[in-house]
Amino acid sequence: MILLVCGYDRSGKDAVAETIADTLDGQVANTSTWIIEHAREWCGWTDYDDAWIKIHQRDTLRNIGDSVTAVHPEFLFDTALNQLAPDCGLGIVTGIRHKAELDAVRDGCDGVIWVQRNHPDVQRGNCDLDVGCADHVITNDGTLEELQGKAHAMARQLSYVG
Repeated sequence: MILLVCGYDRSGKDAVAETIADTLDGQVANTSTWIIEHAREWCGWTDYDDAWIKIHQRDTLRNIGDSVTAVHPEFLFDTALNQLAPDCGLGIVTGIRHKAELDAVRDGCDGVIWVQRNHPDVQRGNCDLDVGCADHVITNDGTLEELQGKAHAMARQLSYVG
C-alpha cells in the first residue's frame, strides 16, 4: 500500500506520516531527500545537516524541485519509493507539491491524506494542491499530541480499508 501525505509547509505532514507509519508498521519517504542530497553537492553545503538546509535554503530546494517536476513530474515520487525497503507493506510518501506530480502518480497510490492547518505559520509556498485533492483529511487544530491521536485514528481506519 502506498499513501501520500500532502499539505502546506508546517501543516504537520511529517508528524502525520510518522504516526501512521508507526501505527501500521510502515515506512516514510520524502521527495525532498533526493533534492537535498544533490543540492548539498551542487551548492557546496557539505558541512550542513539536513535540518539546516531545509530551514535556511528552502527557496533553493523548492526551485530545484520545481525544475525537476516541470520536466519529469513523477521523478521525485519515484526517488522516494526507492527509499523504501522492497518488502515494505506500507509506504508513505510526503513532499508532493504540485498537481502535475499528483496527477502523474495518483494511479499508483492507494490514497491521499491532506493535513489541514489554519495557522499563520502555515505557508502555501509553491504548493498548488489543496484539500480538494485528498481522499482523507486530518485537521491540525491543536497540540502535537492531538494531531498524533488523529493520525493514529486515521491509521486504524485505513488498516480496515486497506
